[in-house]
Order: sequence, then structure tokens, then C-alpha cells
Amino acid sequence: MEKNISVSQLPAPLQEFYAVIQSELIEVEDLLKDFLQSESPFIHQVAEHGFRLGGKRMRPALHLLFARMTGPILPIHHVIGAVLETIHTASLVHDDILDDAQQRRHLPTVNAVWNNETSVLMGDFMVARAMLAVAQLNDLTVNRIVAETSCRLCEGEMRQVGSRGRFDLTEDEYEAIITGKTAALFECGCRLGVLCALKKEADVSEIGETALLDDPRIESAARFGRHLGMAFQIADDLLDILGDEAQMGKTLGSDLAKQKLTLPMIRLFRAMAPEDRAVLEDEIRNRLETATYVKIRALLEEFGIYDSVRASAVGHIRAAVECLDVFPDSDAKRAVTGFADYAIQRQQ
Repeated sequence: MEKNISVSQLPAPLQEFYAVIQSELIEVEDLLKDFLQSESPFIHQVAEHGFRLGGKRMRPALHLLFARMTGPILPIHHVIGAVLETIHTASLVHDDILDDAQQRRHLPTVNAVWNNETSVLMGDFMVARAMLAVAQLNDLTVNRIVAETSCRLCEGEMRQVGSRGRFDLTEDEYEAIITGKTAALFECGCRLGVLCALKKEADVSEIGETALLDDPRIESAARFGRHLGMAFQIADDLLDILGDEAQMGKTLGSDLAKQKLTLPMIRLFRAMAPEDRAVLEDEIRNRLETATYVKIRALLEEFGIYDSVRASAVGHIRAAVECLDVFPDSDAKRAVTGFADYAIQRQQ
């Protein structure tokens, strides 16, 4: 397993989260190395660097844990875990171009090491490689779910790009953005973890695919992933404004720089007097600088926005944990619960 996801180096909640399925994650990691293979040394080099930026393998780990909570972990789970990580990494490579980011996980981004052209093509290569792996599974349901998820992810990103400069963005519009760009992949991983384990346990030829998909554990897993993903993104959006760049190891402040409103700013603008809001909007549009971030942090504290936004993230985590009630107690379930708490407490 790669050094950057060694269990002993992770925060305590994540140590339990990974340890339960550590040997299975090694299988996923081996598949990721296979995904890097190309006759071109350049492609291999860039892809290898891109996967190092992906980091903690959260999505495949959740996928494997939900499989373990339901039944056996199978070879198809390893493939899907690698596919999830590949799609996620491709989205990061593309995000770093959109955000002009120079650093992620204390490493230079692909666009910083090479250029935007290389980053665009590498992200495309990763998605294509993931889709090929899914197609080779010969499972139409899995293929459809992964394809739909990829579309939702792209739609969420496009919604956010389309919202640039819109200081009247609503919370409903913000939720639609993050449900796609972040929550969809978590939802997909949890859903498929359960679905593929159930397929092994049930005789699909007798009960039919539709009856299998109606199993309440599948939808509960999907709702867990959706709520967790939304909480994760809300916490991430707070860190983008309040976090320490040196500690987090990635470029921060890109949302404001690109005039993309997230939940903290939506609620701050709503709380401010119209004349004060107009002044801040103008400053963000035309002369954004360090002093602006300092001012915004003070205003978030003054209006209680930090506590309000964090409460929203906590609400999603509570809703996510409630979705686990349909699963019996197990080491895997306790690990998932621990990770849910970590998702909003993390500092990096």
C-alpha cells in the first residue's frame, strides 16, 4: 500500500476506518497501479503523480465497508473501488485547472508540474480508463449507475461554473451543486458496495434485478453517502475560508477568487445590511486581497455564520448515521460511523 495511506499515519478515527478493510484496500491499490499502465512513459508518470494527489482513498474504503456490512467483499468490489478513486482523482486534476491551484496534499498539482493541456488530457484519460474497467465487468446495472454518477458529477461542476459571479445564489442552488459535484460519488460507492454484495447472496435469476434493487439496504446506503458527501463538502467550504493553507497542504481561497459562492458566503450576504453587502461584493469582484479574507473571517464570526454552517454539516452527519440502522452491528459499521464524525471534525 502506498505510504500516503498507511494506517498508522492517519488520525485515530481513520485508523479504525481503514484497518477493518486494509487488506482489501491493498487489492484496490494494485488495480490502481494497473490503471497507470501505458506504452507511454510520460502518461505513466503523469498518472502516477495524479493518483498521489488523490490521497486518502475515502471513496473506495467506504465502498468496501458497505460491502462488508452486507456480505462478502468480492473481486468486483475491488474493481469498483479503483474506478471510484480514478474518477475522483480525474475530478481533482480538472478542479485544479479551474481553480488555478498550485498545491494539493503538500504536492504540486499536475497543472503546476506540467501545464493545463496535460491536466485536461490526463483527467480525460483517467475517466476513460475507469469507464473501460466498468464495461469489462459486464454488469449493465453497475455500468448504468457509474455512468449516471459521472454525469451528475459533471453537472454539479458545470452548475458551479455557471454560478460564478452570482452573489444572489440560493441555498437550494448551492445544495444542487454539491449534491452532484461531491455527494454523487460517495452515494455511488455506498450503493454499489451493498448492491454487489447482495447479488452474490441472492439468486437474481429467480427474484429478478428489480426486486433486488428494492432492498432497503441499498437505498439506505445511498442516502448515507449523499448526506456524508454534503457534510464533507460543507466542511470543506468552511475550510477554504477559515483553514490554514500550510496545514491543509493545498491552495485555499479559490472559491472567493473565482467568485463562486458557498454556504458560508451565502448566509453571510443574507445576514448583512444591503449597503455593507454591496461594498463587500464590490471588493470581492474588483480588489480581492488578503485583507478581504481577514474581514470575511471576522464577519463570519460576528454573525454566527461559522456555527450555523457547521450545524448544517452536523445535521447531514446525523441523518447519515440514522441510515445505518438497517445494518447489524459490526466492526465495519462502527468504522463507518467513526468516519462520519471525522468528516466534519477534520482540519485537512
